[in-house]
Amino acid sequence: MINLKHKTDLITVDLRTKQIRYLTDYKNQGEIGFINLSNDDVGGYSYLYKEDKNMFCKTLQEDIKSFMGKEISIKDLEEVEL
Repeated sequence: MINLKHKTDLITVDLRTKQIRYLTDYKNQGEIGFINLSNDDVGGYSYLYKEDKNMFCKTLQEDIKSFMGKEISIKDLEEVEL
């Protein structure tokens, strides 16, 4: 599982369960949004995470905007351990 902090929000890319979760203001138990991933999506995210983290972040940014309507800034993404 890949955990990324974006300001007060948390984004988890869970390749095992084939899902991206966007937790708004996670410390205060805010809203959770879900994006379900196909097998091809999982393969693509896995490859990009290992080989091209910048493209991984750009792809994640586009998917979150497209599926959830949320704007995120790549420069504000920070990988975190939970």
